[in-house]
Amino acid sequence: PIKLKTGQELVITTIPLEGTRDVVSTNYVGLSEHVHPDDKLLIDDGKIELRVTRTDDKDVTTEVLVGGKLKPHKGINFPDGTLGIHAFTKKDREDLEFGISRNVDYVAVSFVQTADDPLRVREAMRALVDQQNTKNSQRNEIETPIISKLEHPLAIDNLDEILNVSQGVMIARGDLGVELSPEKVPAAQKHIIERANELGKISITATQMIESMVSNPIPTRAEASDVANAIFDGTDAVMLSAETAIGEFPVETVQTMDAIVCEAEKHEFKWGRYNDMDPHAVSPITAVALARAARDFSSILNVSAVIAFTRSGRSVRLLSKTRPPVPIMAFTVQPNTRDRMALMLGVTPFIIPRAMTLQEMVKSAEDLLLDNNIVKIGQRVVVIAGLPIERMPPSNTVLLHKIGDTI
Repeated sequence: PIKLKTGQELVITTIPLEGTRDVVSTNYVGLSEHVHPDDKLLIDDGKIELRVTRTDDKDVTTEVLVGGKLKPHKGINFPDGTLGIHAFTKKDREDLEFGISRNVDYVAVSFVQTADDPLRVREAMRALVDQQNTKNSQRNEIETPIISKLEHPLAIDNLDEILNVSQGVMIARGDLGVELSPEKVPAAQKHIIERANELGKISITATQMIESMVSNPIPTRAEASDVANAIFDGTDAVMLSAETAIGEFPVETVQTMDAIVCEAEKHEFKWGRYNDMDPHAVSPITAVALARAARDFSSILNVSAVIAFTRSGRSVRLLSKTRPPVPIMAFTVQPNTRDRMALMLGVTPFIIPRAMTLQEMVKSAEDLLLDNNIVKIGQRVVVIAGLPIERMPPSNTVLLHKIGDTI
């Protein structure tokens, strides 16, 4: 790290070089074209603030308004303007190709501002999958889900359009707080989570959740409240970043977050603020109706779990969004689908062999649950599946079943 002092001059150059106290380099070659004198530049989530004084072809000269330690590979935010680049860069395409070749479970797209950004990534993913399928006989017919990271005010303005072309969103509060201003982030977080739930999409709350544990073995009480409040807001998942990427206590941080989440979930029905799906905004409406029916069965009747059979995981995602009061046990023949369902709130995913009858499929699921001591003979469960089984259609049936009985 280098120490920047308030009032000093700092040059940001596009010429690759080793940084000093007076000059540092950036890999964004168009920087000097898109900033102007008196523009503000924010570095490292706003910890360091600069003011542009002059520019030329390669360099941007700045005055340090708020100093501090500048570490390598920190991001630059431009609150006074927007850059002339897409969220999906050449480097992103190279990374995407690597990820698709390794069967990643999700692809998260950074700095999404409009629906065009995830759509551009989806188009590239399909082209890469087609290339790989010509080399590999094992074709994956279920598309890898896209998570759109919301880090710019424009993304809030275009939220519904982004949600409609994504399988989920990530609320990246670090960058969002720099671009939007910190006091507006809590309300934005609640709005994003609420709308994601109404549209049946996954929401992930991320960045700076337990930031103090980068260098301390315990969190602040305010951080514990922040994690718990994300649960009460209705988020599907919470995520760590610097705490586990560069922190001194990565394992302890995960254990701490897990403990906070588990405690918050004990009280989410009392303190939580959750908006159910809007059936007129989620397609197809039959899938929403089935998910709600399964939820209502489990709420009114004395059941131990909801058992869901799925191929793509979509029906299980919608079931998860209804927040049934019992665990969801999800069964699929697709390994990729099994892995992706692990992100869905309240869902425990399993692989079962392909079945040709409902009786055979339910028996396989029963045996797995009994072997893992998840259910007992005589307990009742709600089953959601698509019939006829041999065609593997979308879910179209909800039934009440007693463990041990023959269907």
